[in-house]
Amino acid sequence: MNILVSIDRGYVTRLRAMIHSLYLNNAQSEITLHLLHSALTPEDIGALSDTARKYGGELAAYTVSDAHRQVSDITKKYPPEAFYRLLCADYLPKGIKRVLYLDGDIIVNGSLESLYGINLTQGGRRFMFAAATDPFNYTVFKLFHKQRLGLPIETEYVNTGVLLIDVEMLRETVSAEEITGKIPKYRAHLKLPDQDLFNVLFYKDVLHIDPNMYNYCPALSGGWMNEFRQGYPAIIHFAGPDKPWDTSFPTDNIFAQKAKALYDFYAAL
Repeated sequence: MNILVSIDRGYVTRLRAMIHSLYLNNAQSEITLHLLHSALTPEDIGALSDTARKYGGELAAYTVSDAHRQVSDITKKYPPEAFYRLLCADYLPKGIKRVLYLDGDIIVNGSLESLYGINLTQGGRRFMFAAATDPFNYTVFKLFHKQRLGLPIETEYVNTGVLLIDVEMLRETVSAEEITGKIPKYRAHLKLPDQDLFNVLFYKDVLHIDPNMYNYCPALSGGWMNEFRQGYPAIIHFAGPDKPWDTSFPTDNIFAQKAKALYDFYAAL
């Protein structure tokens, strides 16, 4: 499996927790981590690489160009690294046909082989991405997101924290310059910059996956879950402002408590 990540310096420790969980729950898989960045030091990259090597994995780091970094640096709240997943086709080796992007605030709780190997051709259509509907799509925010971005009402606004990417198709369809060229046009409307831009550009190109299994967001979903065990959910995503390393993380729900306990376990390794 080829796994893509992109972080700034503030997330190095958080990403190491994710790497531990990724390899320990996918011990039978050969995994290469691909890191897009513009501000990490050699020491930062070395620490992440050492963590991957501990499990027999490897890490390949790619420095994003100054031009791409500058055009992506549109807000103080979200770093430019948030956009880099959309530019991956320009940086990953040509031989890579697909990659699974994971946010740095994720803990892996099961095998990702089924997700990674999913057939992106469904109903006679070839999809460029697979992603889960954002939890806010089921709240009053669903209309807000679509109205401000000009999306069709029937569109499912997706969360880009977990994103299976057909790199080959992306490379053939749109360039990094075309993607970054859209940022100034939509700048005033981008509240969740990379995620908003992704939904504007690619909402027709997404195969929707099970959000509870592959992008469970305990803080955004109020902690709700129909079950919680080893392997389910396979991906726990601490999306939103509440993070498990903060004392403010809500743990008034048993499933949110379990999610935080898993983060604490992997962060301590």
